[in-house]
Amino acid sequence: MRTPLSVIVSQLERVLRSRPCEVESYLPFCEKSLKAALQLRNITNQLFLLSEVERLGEQDLKREIRLEDIIETALTHVQESHPQIKKNILWKKNLRNSVISGNGALFLSIVTNLLENALKFSKGQVQLGWISKGREVVLIVEDDGPGIRPESRAQVFHPFFKEKNKEVNTGHGLGLAIVEGCVQALKGRITLGESGLGGLLVEVTLPVEA
Repeated sequence: MRTPLSVIVSQLERVLRSRPCEVESYLPFCEKSLKAALQLRNITNQLFLLSEVERLGEQDLKREIRLEDIIETALTHVQESHPQIKKNILWKKNLRNSVISGNGALFLSIVTNLLENALKFSKGQVQLGWISKGREVVLIVEDDGPGIRPESRAQVFHPFFKEKNKEVNTGHGLGLAIVEGCVQALKGRITLGESGLGGLLVEVTLPVEA
């Protein structure tokens, strides 16, 4: 949270020092401050969700969640939120619309965070889909990015953890922590591995009935 706050403070200090006369002169400072403020709002929302996942998991335990509907919503949200990202998302649709029970907001957060994480680190290719295994459904998200080293995979679920690698050292280290919290609240499990695309493979296994 210190980084976006520092940007906002520094931009405001620059404006106060320079005191430009033309309104247009303020625009670059306002744009940078707004971008930093939006980042701060996103971090705050993520921290709030992280603190609320256990309570949310206890709500709507028997409500049906249609996976295809949730994935469509997540895809729309990600594409609208990041129009500048020109990467290909391949949705390998299942022949049937699988249904599980639980809190739809938590599952939406899982899909959205995994897609955003994959898009952030991929070189240009992201794939997602799901398969049914008996009384479980497995959501699969993979990309062609640098992946996560085996020795770091357990640690990436800790809030604010980031790999000490310049190629992947971006973001705030909250996305996968939120995903794991949501998965646990839905009584599921998450595993990380190597994708056939060359990057990270994420499998989220959820029971059909919570």
